[in-house]
Amino acid sequence: MRRATARRLANHSPRVGGSMAMATEVTTRPPARLLVIDDETGVREGCRRVLTEEGHEVAVAASGEEGLRLLESGVFEVVFVDLKMPGMDGLQFLAEAAALERETVYVVITAYATLSMAVDATKRGAHDFVAKPFTPDELLNVTRKALDRVYLVRERNRLHEERVQRLLELAAEKGRLRSVVEAMTEGVMVTNRESQVVLYNAAAVAVMADTPDRDAPRALRDSVRIPELVSLIEEAQQETEVRRLTREVRVGPEPHQVMMASVSPVLDQEGRCLGAVTVLSDVSELKKV
Repeated sequence: MRRATARRLANHSPRVGGSMAMATEVTTRPPARLLVIDDETGVREGCRRVLTEEGHEVAVAASGEEGLRLLESGVFEVVFVDLKMPGMDGLQFLAEAAALERETVYVVITAYATLSMAVDATKRGAHDFVAKPFTPDELLNVTRKALDRVYLVRERNRLHEERVQRLLELAAEKGRLRSVVEAMTEGVMVTNRESQVVLYNAAAVAVMADTPDRDAPRALRDSVRIPELVSLIEEAQQETEVRRLTREVRVGPEPHQVMMASVSPVLDQEGRCLGAVTVLSDVSELKKV
């Protein structure tokens, strides 16, 4: 099978309108760095020639140990590794390579494809297989699929990193906002579009129910103990234009324990409500006059 694979790869020549033209039509991605690990010279060099003609940069290794050293010192989009080799075989290589945590897709080259082998290789990080003997077109097809996987993984990781960065920035901004809100003498409470209380300061505690964790969002009706204030906030969050709603609310059993609540909705550019900001002013002394 090894000689048959080497012969098929050796007979490959680029064809106009064939595999190379197809690759150009399907994708305009830049050339990739590929690594081929196989103990048979004919297979290594045949793969190198076919993949180089596609425009890729190809490195080769004659053993799992040599391939691992190349992988540790460089970046490769796709690694092809023979399953059966002297010394470190393909499964051992995959186990070692997984510890490097690279954005690399691994393809197993094998003449002994079985279900148990496929399960073992997949558990160790293999994404696809190419069975010996294989043709140049089969090699190129597996390579394109592997590169599609690489770019999907990279895009997923990029989006994840951007999300983490946005969350960090939001946390920092929320920390600064909390410092400003805490410094205010008036009570301040912020609710989101799901009618959850996401921020309030010490001056607003008078209207709050017991909340064990001030940093965790909590339903408005569970957080605020004054029904009139809950109704006012819910009314404000139904608004489609920015306008302030005000109402006096009693915060204690004494008749003169009164706060003036002013609630303003926060709208996006399309007029959708993102939440509301409530400001509570203590007017108890004024009510005594």
